[in-house]
Amino acid sequence: MWDAEIERYIESLPSWIHPALIQATLKKIKISTKTNSEIVLNWWKENLISLEEIKKIPQRAPSNSIKSLLLFLWLDKNDFIWKNVLDLGWWFWWVAANLEETAWYITVVDLVFWDKNLRKLLEKNIVSQEIAINERNELIKTNPNIPKVTQNSIETKIVLDEMKWWLNYDPINNKNIERNASFWEKIDWVMDKSQDYVFCNYVLTKEIVKFDEVIKEIYRVLKNWWQLIYSDNIVEEEDKEKNNKIIKELTKYFEIEIKHKDKSKIIIICIKK
Repeated sequence: MWDAEIERYIESLPSWIHPALIQATLKKIKISTKTNSEIVLNWWKENLISLEEIKKIPQRAPSNSIKSLLLFLWLDKNDFIWKNVLDLGWWFWWVAANLEETAWYITVVDLVFWDKNLRKLLEKNIVSQEIAINERNELIKTNPNIPKVTQNSIETKIVLDEMKWWLNYDPINNKNIERNASFWEKIDWVMDKSQDYVFCNYVLTKEIVKFDEVIKEIYRVLKNWWQLIYSDNIVEEEDKEKNNKIIKELTKYFEIEIKHKDKSKIIIICIKK
């Protein structure tokens, strides 16, 4: 039986962390000569990066919305009726905003949910997106004949609308949407072969992410012959190199089809073998 110190620690965790995640974590801790509390507390300390450290990582706003991603892939929200969807996101990602009315259950995994001042952080992100929109509008004034500039401005506005969806999120009213503050490679609480779709967008190339472990977890939780929808930036040379490694790893587990690849982003559909 866990001692009082462990019970106090568990009670101090954010309320939205899935209970099954905590139980899965505790089960994985091996028997030791140390007290139970020392084992648990040391494990969490060694395996979880603090939110403050995560915040130091430069944020690059995605250039495409989920709405546009689905349209590009010829997917309609009705394709997700009665489907379980796992969304491995990065800072208020927007799968839920598009699929809440049709998907059976959506689980959003994002470390941002650790933040105690979550609403303030969301509002800060919204302001940043509004600034980006204003900058793009200024570009349009000086470059009115360049379609890409105008399209980029429109897309940034869609991203803002999807981001604002979280301002009204309520676990009581949004019963089919669960937010979870887990690391993407530590989703033991998600059952094997339980997901019809997994979205993994702008996550795997992040420096704190062990992409090979995340891919193994995605493979584990996906049902056979269902889909991983992967997209990411290709802005810098290191992005290109990282994505090449990710593609190589994906081919070990999935049948892949690269739907789009240019100098800015990559989109891949992966079918579980």
